[in-house]
Amino acid sequence: MLSQYEKANFMLEQAKEEFEGLGSKLGAAQCLRSLGDIRKMLGQYGEGMIMLEQAKKQFEEIGDTLGTAQCLKSLGNISKMLSQYEEAEVMLEKAKEQFEGLRSKLGAALCL
Repeated sequence: MLSQYEKANFMLEQAKEEFEGLGSKLGAAQCLRSLGDIRKMLGQYGEGMIMLEQAKKQFEEIGDTLGTAQCLKSLGNISKMLSQYEEAEVMLEKAKEQFEGLRSKLGAALCL
């Protein structure tokens, strides 16, 4: 299974570089979010949080509420896994509010 994550990681790093070269902030931010999620799945929570925070900042800068909400949800889930329950609650509540603003019932429900 690890080799699949390694392959995905390599491809996402390449895609991120391509998007950056093209000036596509959205594409680069989406790759960064996926890279952070891979770190989360591998239990590399510190690295994952750094990548997700960077992606969240990029999504906020371009006004992408969905991307921001997805990052907040992942950050909240990592905080929960690290037993940082108050921080997790704050992030998941923010994510839920953003999903509700987008009328994404599924996104909001996944934050509960």
